[in-house]
Amino acid sequence: MAKSDPNGLKLLLFYSQQEVINMLNYIPYTGGIPTRQISAENPTGEKGKACIWDPDPRDPFLPHSGTALNMGRGWKVRPFIKLQPGETTVLADIAGVLRK
Repeated sequence: MAKSDPNGLKLLLFYSQQEVINMLNYIPYTGGIPTRQISAENPTGEKGKACIWDPDPRDPFLPHSGTALNMGRGWKVRPFIKLQPGETTVLADIAGVLRK
């Protein structure tokens, strides 16, 4: 059971570890701050630019998309990138400051 301080804030000391983790997972979504995920599918973090390709394992850009063939567009078809030894790539290409 949680206890409150005089300001009505719940003290985390009385929560289980999993309850605290669950609460912390919501922090980015409760502050009114836009968030973006940078991934192999969306290296710029641009809004609406992830999960936009149709699965096609023959496409060199989407070689690992075979498992999504029966699901169609809207699923992760480029969950990671595979680099050859000595190869380099850009992991995130972010321009400017994200504004609300």
